[in-house]
Order: sequence, then structure tokens, then C-alpha cells
Amino acid sequence: MSEQDPSSQEPAEEISQEASSEESSAAEIEETQQVEEPETRDEEMERLRATAEEADKRVLMAQAEAENFRKRMRRDYEDQIKFAAVPLVTDVLE
Repeated sequence: MSEQDPSSQEPAEEISQEASSEESSAAEIEETQQVEEPETRDEEMERLRATAEEADKRVLMAQAEAENFRKRMRRDYEDQIKFAAVPLVTDVLE
């Protein structure tokens, strides 16, 4: 009973390998961020303005899509009501 099953040790080794690979990838990301020169205030402001403009455009497009959807649904509903009696009238006229 003093011997341990070798298969019971494998998951622990895999977990430690995954953790070490995550740590190394995190370290690589930090190194690449440190290597780059820091943004100046003007560059940061331009980047933030561009991000804000993109967000505004996405909001406006979403609002326009929602309004178009509402109009289309209203028009479809009105058409259904308008033409609901057509099959009945066609049957009566025949």
C-alpha cells in the first residue's frame, strides 16, 4: 500500500504544467507591454477619442436598427390586418 498509483500523479503534473504555461504567457505579455514606449498624452487622447467615436457609431447603428425593426413589424402587422379578409372574400366571390 505504500506504492502510489502512477496515474494518480499525472493530473497533478498536468495542472502544474498548465499553471506554469499560463504564468509564462502572462510574463511574455507583460514584457511586450514594457518594451513598447509609453503613449504620450496626445496619443492617448487621440486613441480614446477614436474609441469613443467608434462606440457612438455602434450605438447609433443599434438604435437605427431597432427603429427599422419596429417600423417593419408595425407595417407587417397592418398588412396582416388589411389582407386578413382576402381569402374569405375570394371564397365568397367564387
